[in-house]
Amino acid sequence: MDELLTAIHILEAYDEISCIQQSENKLKYITFSIRKHDFLMLCPEESVPSSRVTIFAVNDTCDAYPHIMTEGFDIGKDKSLPEGNYKALCLYESGSVIMSLFTFEEKIVDAIERLLELVNLSKLQIEKELQKEFLYYWDDVAEEGKIDIYLGDDSKAKKLNVYLGKDEMRCVAHGISLNDKEKKDGDNCYWKHRADICAYYIPLIDNRGIIPPTKKTGWGKNDILNVLYGKQISHISRESFEFISSEQIKARSMILSFGMLINDVRKVFTMVVSFNNATKNSVIAKIQNDITEVRIIKSKRQDYYALSKAIGNRIDLMDKKVLIVGAGSLGSYAAAEMVKNGFRNITVYDGDQLEPDNVMRWAYGGFGQGLEKPYSLRIFLEYLHPEIHIRAIGKDLDRDALLSEIKSQDIIIFTIGSSDKQLYFNNLLKDNNCSIPVIYAWIEAGGNYSHLLKVEYNKKGCFQCLYTDEKGALINNKANRLEEDAHNRLIIRNGCGGTRAPYGTAVLLRTVAAMLYCVEKIFDVDDEDNYLLTVTKEEGYQKNYKFYEGMCNCCGNHSTE
Repeated sequence: MDELLTAIHILEAYDEISCIQQSENKLKYITFSIRKHDFLMLCPEESVPSSRVTIFAVNDTCDAYPHIMTEGFDIGKDKSLPEGNYKALCLYESGSVIMSLFTFEEKIVDAIERLLELVNLSKLQIEKELQKEFLYYWDDVAEEGKIDIYLGDDSKAKKLNVYLGKDEMRCVAHGISLNDKEKKDGDNCYWKHRADICAYYIPLIDNRGIIPPTKKTGWGKNDILNVLYGKQISHISRESFEFISSEQIKARSMILSFGMLINDVRKVFTMVVSFNNATKNSVIAKIQNDITEVRIIKSKRQDYYALSKAIGNRIDLMDKKVLIVGAGSLGSYAAAEMVKNGFRNITVYDGDQLEPDNVMRWAYGGFGQGLEKPYSLRIFLEYLHPEIHIRAIGKDLDRDALLSEIKSQDIIIFTIGSSDKQLYFNNLLKDNNCSIPVIYAWIEAGGNYSHLLKVEYNKKGCFQCLYTDEKGALINNKANRLEEDAHNRLIIRNGCGGTRAPYGTAVLLRTVAAMLYCVEKIFDVDDEDNYLLTVTKEEGYQKNYKFYEGMCNCCGNHSTE
């Protein structure tokens, strides 16, 4: 049966649909009406499994209706489509439906069912759907330009500091430190703090009755007053109201941002409010009495808090301080992934320079050769986001530095290849009653095995336990799976005492993924014993809680119990 006739038969089965007509040219479309609203439907290509139904609202006069594009396009006479204005409908979220699984008939039915559901929305449902698309409508009517917003915790009202760049503006909450604040524009600072510009952020606690602006309605003084003084609905908290009542400003304009919580995501919309005088008064009084103009401005949340939360990172890790000892292959991958997984304060120690031999398995390749590795890491990691702070120390960690660092860090991660150094630091930390968790990480030659040892020194087990037999004698690391002969065959030597273990980047990725798992577990509430985690290519993770050696000269009780 002809595709258009099949689609028409489906539409005719719905009582709500009328005035059904088909195209008279090669373009396969059908026009129809629902409740005096006219639509045009382009049928999917039956020969293209991924194609879908496309529906347009024709000559629609509604200023704002959910899932209908605000901007349409006009079709004149003598065109393939009937004359009129066309606005596309957004019936599908990206990736929500696999069209290849649907037959032609099922695609038509699914699209029409979605359209009928849209047309039959209640007033409350329309409001909620418009709020989901609030920023789409807001930005559609906004002026040119954009303000970057750095809020951090978005649950409380706060004053924002304003910084101007050449063609940029930032509003930054107090307490947020940006690593590019000293950025230069020639001999001058690029970012200039404008203390004369007032900016405030206010979170909403109830969204009811708040709908986005359109090109016809805009947003003005009454809309702001409705949010602040809602008679039937308290849109803001008492704490927020008291805050803006106590804040005194002396300015002819103010940047004002509101935060609307939609599906656990705080959507921020921003405006510039102009006043008729610069007389000093409270924020709330200025809004109530002195507003002359409200200009809608595009804004975008750029803070590490919001970006981390959006991808599922744990925001409780943001202010944890991490010390990474060793910025070689494993250390560079560890640092790179830590900042992408919610840690923005990292200190890195390493005295080695980045050499050509390092670049194939160093996280950021060959840029920065000749620099100490921590400095190269800092360049790349701080470039990712201005709230990331890398304290780069271009020397090897020593006794005094370690004892100083444990006073301010929340976790230590050792990614150095020297067992002697790790044993030394292990004993130093135990002797000085280190109170923060430590992870020792290393990769065996060949890349088939890697290990992570999680140690809290108030619990049984330490790094030296792996080098101790049941009689207390020191031995080679018993956690390693590779036989000594195989290890010696794999080691690459430079003829002057230098060695390098061969392994590719696959084991680095596996090991860092396991490390992130360990770190998150450490900061969970449950109090887990120390353990050895072995990572293998075939078997995944193997956790061992029994690595503790009672005869260990560092942490043991020197008994065989």
